[in-house]
Amino acid sequence: FGMQHDEAVKAYRLAKESVPEMRLLVTEGEKEFFEDLFPYVDTWIFRFAHFEDERIAGYAKRMREAGKNVSVYACYTSPRQDPSRYYRQLSWKTAAWGGSFVSLYQLIDNPYDASFHRATYGGVTYWTDEGLVPSIRLKSLLVGMTDIRYLRMLERLAAGSGNAALVREAQEFVAKSIDEVTHTQQNDAARPDGFRHECVRFIERIIKHGASMH
Repeated sequence: FGMQHDEAVKAYRLAKESVPEMRLLVTEGEKEFFEDLFPYVDTWIFRFAHFEDERIAGYAKRMREAGKNVSVYACYTSPRQDPSRYYRQLSWKTAAWGGSFVSLYQLIDNPYDASFHRATYGGVTYWTDEGLVPSIRLKSLLVGMTDIRYLRMLERLAAGSGNAALVREAQEFVAKSIDEVTHTQQNDAARPDGFRHECVRFIERIIKHGASMH
């Protein structure tokens, strides 16, 4: 957040007052700006590194309760980052905070400044003679997003079943999955795969008993 506090608050206030229907977004700055910008901001993208901060988690909750959007972002893409905890878990941590979307701030390098020889700089794609190649880091992000899609599919199918007990079971499964992957078992890289397999079996059980996919 490159603006001074008073300048930022004034800019967001004037923007919202001048064009009330304008959707305003903030990335980071939650520790310094949240309280004063909260009335004007429609979407807040919180920093990945603040996930363990209970105060910031409370900010995310207030955004959701006010009907506003939440996301979590990462931007350090060095190959030294753990693909599971940093990239795959990004989607899970966004889900834990009730986020609407995931954010990875990394420009796609052009052919003149990206190659395997500069891997330590952390580009998420590489140019080769065969064209653009995604890194394992980018693929891990996609895997995490797919994990959450399965959990959301399970919730929709359970809700469409008309079975209150099944809805409760699905909600408990999703909550347990997200809590273990992001908190109690976050160092277990196999945990997301295990929950995804369980989720698929749960979905198959619901479909077998006639719940609609739509």
